[in-house]
Amino acid sequence: MKPDGLLENNMTFLRTFRLISGLLLLLYVAMSESFAASVTFEFNESLNSDSGDFVSTNLSYKRPENRAGQLYSSFVNDTPNFASDTDDTAIQLAWDDYLSFSPNLLENIDVTLPFRFNLRFKASAEGSITNSSPCCASTLSRLLLNTNTGDQRDLGMAVYLDALGDSSSKELTLFINVGDGRSFLTSDPQGYSEGYRFTVGSVLLNQWYDLIVDVNLQNAGNEKLIVNFDGARYTFALDNPDRLDISALKQHFQGRRVGIPPFSVYAEFCENFECYEQGLGLPEGMSAPQLFLGGFPDLDPHNATIDVAVSTFTLASPILESSAETLNGILELFISHIQGTASQTDETLE
Repeated sequence: MKPDGLLENNMTFLRTFRLISGLLLLLYVAMSESFAASVTFEFNESLNSDSGDFVSTNLSYKRPENRAGQLYSSFVNDTPNFASDTDDTAIQLAWDDYLSFSPNLLENIDVTLPFRFNLRFKASAEGSITNSSPCCASTLSRLLLNTNTGDQRDLGMAVYLDALGDSSSKELTLFINVGDGRSFLTSDPQGYSEGYRFTVGSVLLNQWYDLIVDVNLQNAGNEKLIVNFDGARYTFALDNPDRLDISALKQHFQGRRVGIPPFSVYAEFCENFECYEQGLGLPEGMSAPQLFLGGFPDLDPHNATIDVAVSTFTLASPILESSAETLNGILELFISHIQGTASQTDETLE
């Protein structure tokens, strides 16, 4: 028979070995799942994602010659401009430049689980902020991350910056609009759908910010955005069906065109209201919804003269919060065991 001390030491060693083995396995699973769920663009001399499966294209608004002040007629590929400062290397998007992501990027979103947009950006302006678009001389805003024109009623989501009419402002306000497009299907005022407009926070010019937008559409009646920005966390409800049709938004975020009534999620809506024959159209050249940074292929762009620099952008779908919670729990368990502050039974260590 082994001495009691030796037997106890062997049991302690076995328990510790089993604990560490289990921790390493859980760490591997949690980290593998988390990394597999995201696509990241690091804009340091490249427009490609980390996986190489997705790319972005640098586009510019171009007015036809000798027609200043008229609608834009083309959106052309332009050479991206990268620059570095003491903090980041980033792509520089002048007011009339924007990025268009691969059409298949949205197709990777799983709307049955939470998904995340993560963006690091900086805004700047040379001189007074103005807007030369025919529609919007008094609108001093700049699209930042969007799937639509930025209109609160439009189908999709738009994150944007706004000087709130102050052309000399050194501080902008960050907003998020979410809509379903029903207001553009009919002239009947009873069919009006205003969507949502959320105020997130203040943005100082020439300062870097990290923005995280978690989209939760999976629980009927509890749809919401969870936004982390500048050290604060906000929850914005999306649960009023009079303001937002969740079915249409889900289809939009999956990169699928809502369609032309009655062949769409709005078939019932168009039975009750006289819808326009063209339905919810897309700009020329787009066959399905897409994700953009800094603009939208609209013939009358709304951007004011606010420049944006973007260093990284990540789309994560799904958000594996359970993995993060598991990871924290694993680390706490391991630390407690090493410090001797937690007593682990054989069942705990299984």
